[in-house]
Amino acid sequence: MITMKVAVLSLGWPPLWGGGEVYPHRLVEALCSEGVDAWGITPVPEVEEQDNGSAPVIRVLNREILELAEGRDYGYKIIPCLKEPSLKHLITKWLDQIEEEIDYKSFDCAIVLAQKIPLTEDEGHIEQVKKLFPKFVTLSYDFDRHISAELENDVLHTKSYDKTLEYFRSIMKDENEEGVTLQDELSKLPLTKTHVCEGEQGRIHITDFNEQVVECFFGTGNSIVFHPPLDETWWTSDKRNPNFNDPFTVGFINPIPRKGRQHLRHLITDNPNIHFKILGGGWGDGVKGFEDYIALGSKLHETPIPTNYEIIKYVKDIQTFYDEIDVFLFPSAAEGYGQVATEAISRGCPVICKQYPTIEEASGNGAKYVNREEYLNMEAWNQALHDVKDNYPKWLNHTEQTKQHLHQRQTHESKSLKAFLESIVNS
Repeated sequence: MITMKVAVLSLGWPPLWGGGEVYPHRLVEALCSEGVDAWGITPVPEVEEQDNGSAPVIRVLNREILELAEGRDYGYKIIPCLKEPSLKHLITKWLDQIEEEIDYKSFDCAIVLAQKIPLTEDEGHIEQVKKLFPKFVTLSYDFDRHISAELENDVLHTKSYDKTLEYFRSIMKDENEEGVTLQDELSKLPLTKTHVCEGEQGRIHITDFNEQVVECFFGTGNSIVFHPPLDETWWTSDKRNPNFNDPFTVGFINPIPRKGRQHLRHLITDNPNIHFKILGGGWGDGVKGFEDYIALGSKLHETPIPTNYEIIKYVKDIQTFYDEIDVFLFPSAAEGYGQVATEAISRGCPVICKQYPTIEEASGNGAKYVNREEYLNMEAWNQALHDVKDNYPKWLNHTEQTKQHLHQRQTHESKSLKAFLESIVNS
């Protein structure tokens, strides 16, 4: 039984599969699975012979936006191209197109990726959204990642994120000479404005940690946590054979600096008998220059260029990528969530990653973690890799248990999200 009709407004959508593209798509899928008539609304065009996703979507195309987001090897990279303040007028035009081209009045409410649209008062976007969708909620993610440098600042003399948040809470009400509190000052910054939206009826947080950080800065509100979901096909993989590949195969996605490219290079160099299977990533950026980076490292250290890795530019069937590796290496410094950890575990593949709050949530507290203070210690990552390899049956069983936990969490959260939206529609 269809209970309500919900729009999900997003500048990102497949065939790109970065975080800003995959989450709104899977959000729509999850709502549809609960009997909601959910639709994505996006300026991203469909691309022939690429994975455009299966969720219902209305593609409201804008010629100027598409010209800016020049087609890459696959898809249109729209989200980053509209970050420039001088281009915000294109968002205004796109929202006007929604009013002109679709039956927006048929929707009961909307979910808006506020910091990606973005909903800023000075551009009038908030008023446009209110006009189209009087009842709307915003979606918050990445704010905690943007301030993670502060959260990990050694000046705070703490290794506990909880204590760090307590510190921030304690100074939010501090006033400057004009009597303005730090919280009020922060709320005016471009980064923070898009996480508190005047007129929103609720807020969806992508992680518990995001909710904690946002509420620390802006106070509590009507909110819910909905971790990025996967469609049911992800959870159907059989339990893995304890006999791993020959050679043992490590998977990696998007080898760019903030995803731990230097960790990958060290592990490739130090483990010639282990094979590394590297996928370009959601936007394809990771492929660029990686072989040059490897060659440069070998030249600087006067070592042979390693041959125990392969680079894959794009795969249409990402599940098979995880099925063909023995362990997934995920050494990101910080993540808004870390969807790839969930994906790997859903396929029964063990994960090695940093001990960081959102990544722990993505991996269900069931990965092989490298402590935060050991993040730059390459030997710690090497030891973690060999612990998984040398105790592979144990890690497979542990991953299988984590997989069940994550699946149960998703089922519960999907039902809770539907109830959350119904309460807003019926208010």
